[in-house]
Amino acid sequence: MKDELISFETAKLAKEKGFDEEVMDSYHRVDGWLHDNDYPDTWNSLGAISAPTQALLQRWLREVHGVHVWARPVYDQDFGRIRYLIAYLTSEDFIERESFAFYESSEEALEKGLLEALKLI
Repeated sequence: MKDELISFETAKLAKEKGFDEEVMDSYHRVDGWLHDNDYPDTWNSLGAISAPTQALLQRWLREVHGVHVWARPVYDQDFGRIRYLIAYLTSEDFIERESFAFYESSEEALEKGLLEALKLI
């Protein structure tokens, strides 16, 4: 089992918001293509953008910005399946945002939640 890396879009926004932790994976442009690689010396350097795991970004948001993000499974009786509710907790507010989209996994929902939480800071 492997931890999920955040998407390029989320990684780019995280960098803009100050995420600068050393990680093993990064996104970088080579000949116009987006790649991930496994070289630890490329994190947020030479135009590379750190690609942390969802768990690391979730922890960074909590410890640095006081924003707690989680995806909570909710059984939807209308459709007879599980959907994930994205919730945020900040030092001032409890914000629960529900998407009408169905997420196939908690990782997919958490990715969306992390992206939205970055927009809050």
